[in-house]
Amino acid sequence: MRRRWWRYLLLGLSLFLVLIGLVAFATFQTVKTRAAEGMAHFQAVLDWLKAEDKLAFNTTTLNHFAEELEAAETDFRLARESLGGFEVVLPLAGWSPGPGYDVANLAAFLELAERTARLGQVALEGIQPALLYFEFGSGTGEGESKLLKVALALASSEAQARLTQATQLAEELVLRRRAFDRTRLSLTETRKALDQLDRQLPALQEVLHLLREWSPLLPELLGQAQPATYLALLQNSDELRPTGGFISAVGLVNLDKGRLSLTSFKDSYALDNPKVKPEPPPEPLAQYMQAGYFLLRDANWWPDFPTSAQQVAWLYELHQGRKVDNVVALDMQLVAYLFEALGPLELPDYYEYLTAQNFEERLRYYYLPPGSDLKEDWWVKRKEFTGVVLSRLLGRLNQASARDYLKLANRLGQALAEKHLQLYFKHPALEDLLIRSGLDGGQSTESDGNDYLMVVESNVGFNKVNPNIGSQVSYRVAHAGDEADFFASLTLTYTNYAGVREGTLPGKCIKVVKYDSSYASMMNGCYWNYLRVYVPIGSRLRQAVGFSVDNYPVTGVENNRTVFASQLVVPPGQTLSVTFDYVLPPLTKPDYKLIVQKQAGKKPFPLELDLRLSGFSQHWSLLLEKTVAKYCSQYGKTC
Repeated sequence: MRRRWWRYLLLGLSLFLVLIGLVAFATFQTVKTRAAEGMAHFQAVLDWLKAEDKLAFNTTTLNHFAEELEAAETDFRLARESLGGFEVVLPLAGWSPGPGYDVANLAAFLELAERTARLGQVALEGIQPALLYFEFGSGTGEGESKLLKVALALASSEAQARLTQATQLAEELVLRRRAFDRTRLSLTETRKALDQLDRQLPALQEVLHLLREWSPLLPELLGQAQPATYLALLQNSDELRPTGGFISAVGLVNLDKGRLSLTSFKDSYALDNPKVKPEPPPEPLAQYMQAGYFLLRDANWWPDFPTSAQQVAWLYELHQGRKVDNVVALDMQLVAYLFEALGPLELPDYYEYLTAQNFEERLRYYYLPPGSDLKEDWWVKRKEFTGVVLSRLLGRLNQASARDYLKLANRLGQALAEKHLQLYFKHPALEDLLIRSGLDGGQSTESDGNDYLMVVESNVGFNKVNPNIGSQVSYRVAHAGDEADFFASLTLTYTNYAGVREGTLPGKCIKVVKYDSSYASMMNGCYWNYLRVYVPIGSRLRQAVGFSVDNYPVTGVENNRTVFASQLVVPPGQTLSVTFDYVLPPLTKPDYKLIVQKQAGKKPFPLELDLRLSGFSQHWSLLLEKTVAKYCSQYGKTC
């Protein structure tokens, strides 16, 4: 009898386990199906966003977008609810090999996906009224432009409330995402989903942050109540200067109820007023360029853009008698981004068809066509073609479609991050917003108590040779620990790939202050580089190698930085290396941190970093493309 009882018990237990297995199988099949449906809705949204050429912001499309997000949220919620009682025991699978970690965190993954879909819905609710103006708004005629209507919709209290809620949801998602260790995932589907979130979430966070911060100010910036005027500086990085390039031309960009227009576009030389008593120039300009006075074309002498912008605004008011509150600087890469966003530009008057690929070559051509008669008529008209191109591009903005604005927003964000577009506002709230967003073009303020490095070049050779200059940077720091000094060694290597400039002899570097027979000729010749190396305040130069006796670096202080400055000359076809050995001040932070800042207008260049710290060593070999890069050690770990 006892033996039968055990048999019945084992049989019952076996049936129970089979039943549990069947229920578990059915449950997870349901969960898998629901999750797959949710991912399909997500993918539809992503495909829609990626299809720039087919993208349209209209009621039908946006409602479909919202429905896809709502369906995704529902599917992920139902998938999580389908787990039922299994949700409690799932964490026990974490100890098992293979997909154990994935299974243990299944409920949390589904909730993460559900909240991501919810974030998309809230964000869309905030911006949808603004996006609909692309369907119903107008970019022509009197009254508010399409662009201003979009700005007013984003600045509304309803939109701001949704954007704030979306920002909070994004921050919550970041915290939830940190709870997962991707290295422990084994299922391909889980890894792909998490990787997709890692790619999309930072960009979405940045967009939400910028929208929430900037949208309340957009109507004022676009000239809603009264026209807003911006002093626009066209910087030529072929002749590199601290904020990106020589100030080639200056214009006034007017924004009146969201409509853009370019007025008073002039050669920078034409802004000098002979009736105004000239101001003395910075000492290096007098020493290395024989400048007798300080004029607007040289006013971007400081790598900190707010500092240079204030000098530009002051000199413009001094010579032109007109006060300006806002300064914007742009270079040829920004113009390339405009072409990429708005498409080719046809200029029948010039028999030209300009694209992002050929416009820069054509601008150089019309600046100094081969065989030009360098008389007064050429001098007055040499920037005329550039002004026409910029004016036509701004005119295209007033007629832009939703697709154009989406591309343009992406390109402008990239240009701001790379300093191809720089802004300065005298309005304290606006400038403070630029600073907090890291878009003010200023020198980094994070260096207090940390190591800092910024190499700044200024072409003082009266030529356009910078496209033919290659450069490399090698930076080494050694520290023995305890009370020992931090020793730094910086080696800069420049190679001049240019040819010999017309009117000069090979191997001879003599400054030629004249215009050649073509722009291409002015891109040849020696590279006269007034070099400044910005390091932490209190650094001491031990020795400098590679400089001539007359050009041994001098030490000064600028913008709360110690700066080593000198001129170096690189003839065509030659390479020159210089080294600065110096002692860093005591670093007050507990762990070593280096902030490297790239000069605006400077092409990406190879950077070698070699840290030899007490109990820690690390070597980096990379291409410096960002305006600010950070490298640090924390208890022997890189971060």
